[in-house]
Amino acid sequence: MEHLFNLIGIIIMRKFKIFILCVFIFPTLIFCSDIGGAPKHSEIIGFWKMVNNKNLENKNKVNPWPLPYQWFAFYKNGDFYSMMSSKDENLSINDLEETFSILKKEAPTYNLKGQFISIKYPNLKNSYQLWGINIFRKDINKNIKKGDLVMSLARAKDGKAIYYRLMRKIK
Repeated sequence: MEHLFNLIGIIIMRKFKIFILCVFIFPTLIFCSDIGGAPKHSEIIGFWKMVNNKNLENKNKVNPWPLPYQWFAFYKNGDFYSMMSSKDENLSINDLEETFSILKKEAPTYNLKGQFISIKYPNLKNSYQLWGINIFRKDINKNIKKGDLVMSLARAKDGKAIYYRLMRKIK
């Protein structure tokens, strides 16, 4: 009898999950496509600064990059650079180009495919990161602006997002 109740419970839960998907998730995905989506390669090329965002910070399960100020560069040739600091600075594109040029021969590389970007570090054996990446197509609020990128790092064992970063292009 206990097995029968377990089976009934499983069937009810499956139907409930389908109901949730149909009523809440799918309409949200349709709505979200208007807000943002996968960036084009040309949209990520350039220099970026991480925007501190309490909502995302609260969702982070881990923080592999604990310094609060971070800068990034995506080059057309696939090179990727990043740096972080405990001190906020108003770095220009020229400042970042000069800093990143020192690291040229050890450059990590990235590959953008749809809403995923992979990053490989040549000087670290078997080092590979897979991030979800989305660009906002319009302003969401005072903290999230049109053109901002959000990247989410997933845990390898189950694919659940464990770290988010919001980035704004430096002009």
